Formats: sequence, C-alpha cells, structure tokens
Amino acid sequence: MTKKTEKERFYRGRILGSLLRHDMVTVSMLAEEAGIAENSVRAKLGNVEEYLAENQLGTLTRKPHVGIWLEATESQREALRQEVKEATSNQEFISDQNLRRDEVLRLIFQMRKSQPLTLNAIGQKLYLSPPAAKKSFQLAA
Repeated sequence: MTKKTEKERFYRGRILGSLLRHDMVTVSMLAEEAGIAENSVRAKLGNVEEYLAENQLGTLTRKPHVGIWLEATESQREALRQEVKEATSNQEFISDQNLRRDEVLRLIFQMRKSQPLTLNAIGQKLYLSPPAAKKSFQLAA
C-alpha cells in the first residue's frame, strides 16, 4: 500500500469513526475529530462515499444546514468498526500538528552530514505533502 493510500485510509477511518459514534455530524465536527480542515473533510467525504458503495457498507446522507449521517445495518456498522480500528491503528502517520513538529525536530537531530534532510524526505517520512511538510518544518524552526 502506498503512503498516499495509507493516508487516505487513515483519514477515511477517522471520518467513519466519527460517523459511527454520532447519529449526525457536521463538517466542522468531522474536521475537529479528524484533525484536518473543513475543506479537506468535504473533499474526503467523496472518498468515504465511494468506499461505502464499493464495499456495500451503507450510504452517507448529507442534508445542507443540518448535517451528515451514516445509514447502515448493524452488520455493516460492525464491518465498518473493524475497518476503522485497522485504518486508524497506523502509528507511523501523525495527524496532530504538535506531534508532527516534534517528529520533524527528531528527524533534524538524527540527520547526518552525508545524508541531508530535504522537505520531500520529511514529507515522505511523515506522510505529508510538500507544503504540509514545509509548514511542519517552519513550526519546528
């Protein structure tokens, strides 16, 4: 599994976990619980809907100015709980900004003169895009 798909699975798991815990959620609630921006949640909801449809695990219902909820049977919910558990157990991916900063500092201190550390390398190690890696690096500086 590529780092990009692992990251997508991680966030899909965080969003599904929120949907399983609550009867109805808002995008802002999902963003807070997943640790990402509201625009990112909106973009990732399509991935979640696609995953649910492909695996016949229910559907998402979105009602503007009301919220989002998961429509699924109990057996579908149980399968989703298992997926959430597996998807969010990846300890290599760090979603908290402060923990990312600490990890960037750790990488900097472990850097060797013969192996320079680039923003791309930081991004790859932390499953981040280059702009996100740059932001984490700036926080660490």
